[in-house]
Amino acid sequence: MNMKKILVLLLALVMLMLPGMVLADEENGDDTGDMMEFLQMMEFLSQLDTEDTDGENPGSDTEDMQAFIQFMQYLSQMEDGNTGEQDGYSFLEDLENLVGESEEVPPAAPLTAAYGTIPIYAGQAEIDYMADEILKEIPTAGKDARGRIEAVYDWIIQHCSRDEWDGSTYYFDPDLVMMMAQDYNDQMQAEVRSGQAVLRRELAGRFGLSSHYDSNFYVNGVSRNIMLTRTGQCHEFAALFTVLLGHLGIDCRLIDGDFINRDGSAAMHKWNYLLLDGAWYWCDIRMDHANYLRGGNSRAYFMKTDTAAWAKEHQWSHEYTDQLAAHPDQVLAAYGFPGGAAVTEAPVIPAGVTAAPSTMQVLFASGRQTAMPGYNIEGYNYFKLRDVAQALQLYGLREEKKFSVGWDDGAKTITLTQGQSYSAAGGELTPNSGGAQPAEQSSAALIINGQTQTGLAAYNINGSTYFQLRDLLGALGVGVEWNGAANRIELNE
Repeated sequence: MNMKKILVLLLALVMLMLPGMVLADEENGDDTGDMMEFLQMMEFLSQLDTEDTDGENPGSDTEDMQAFIQFMQYLSQMEDGNTGEQDGYSFLEDLENLVGESEEVPPAAPLTAAYGTIPIYAGQAEIDYMADEILKEIPTAGKDARGRIEAVYDWIIQHCSRDEWDGSTYYFDPDLVMMMAQDYNDQMQAEVRSGQAVLRRELAGRFGLSSHYDSNFYVNGVSRNIMLTRTGQCHEFAALFTVLLGHLGIDCRLIDGDFINRDGSAAMHKWNYLLLDGAWYWCDIRMDHANYLRGGNSRAYFMKTDTAAWAKEHQWSHEYTDQLAAHPDQVLAAYGFPGGAAVTEAPVIPAGVTAAPSTMQVLFASGRQTAMPGYNIEGYNYFKLRDVAQALQLYGLREEKKFSVGWDDGAKTITLTQGQSYSAAGGELTPNSGGAQPAEQSSAALIINGQTQTGLAAYNINGSTYFQLRDLLGALGVGVEWNGAANRIELNE
């Protein structure tokens, strides 16, 4: 493919995108959606104020167009006459797929693997190569699906910045990436052909809808910048999350809309919607990144299922996400996964182990610090569920975060309900005695606020159920951080 063809395709894409774009000037609210002349629009964008108005907004009104401009600049650096063949599933082929199927994408073998067990590649060798290299830095080995998602989420929050890029620091050498991608592409093609991997699917069209922001063209284009520089805005954080989870076998969608600030104002924003165990979960990684920088709860917007509650701070066109939520089997069938149904993964924990007694200092949001008895298993601290409920009842700051504990012996089900007082059963927060104890994987089901929970590692020790504090309280919307300097766990409600 020559450069002339690339530019023609890009221009066609831009003209298709323009009628749906609404860019608001923060000073006067003028709608520029009717600006059909590309050069005039670019000149106008260059004059817009891209600073946040109150420090709370997750992104500026022009960040999407800035990302598009960056991607076009990247395209302009390609050598004229590059056919794109060396990059395999390249952004050039993604672009061609917008106007017609590419004959270069090889047919995949019938899949025998279950959802969540093989990679979902972004389909662009350069992006997929960098994604694999980044995942080598993230501790996902031995974790179940939710644990792997948490690890990626935490890594992005802790290692990426919203600060302005200094213009010189690269975490990958772009030239080396292009060279390595040529070999990586052969590996990727072989895996797809043999059914050991799949390519990310653009799902909006399957429901007769359009979603530019969830397209491979957009996701790959904006994720490249944050992979190289580890700096970006909400759309780049969300795109990186999408690509990395794909490599872990999790289908993750990029959603476009507005975030509603505390003062009622709205700012253009991007977040994610991901599929796990047949259910869809909301994640807003940039807002949790902002919370992390302020020392707050970095899981406040992580793996949420209540769409009505989500909509109190997020506004978007629900048609696409409603279709995804209603048809998870169709989504998986689009990839060719057998049965079209998600496979629930059990926590990766040994059947029987020895638990060593431990005591940890826990600082609650109220400022109260107390010693919490627990057990250390395979290097992780586990705490008795009723101890956690009692401690939060006594020392917690917000009533809505406290929870009651119910047990259905016939159904072997634990039920936690927030906003209800905990009734002590006796023996809570009693120091451990008797030394090391045998621990067995808990078979009890866990329901929190009416929602069945999966992927939380739990042990039964002396007839009581023990959880990791981060897992349990994270599912309850309470932040858990380790303060190594103070040698204590700190909770943020």
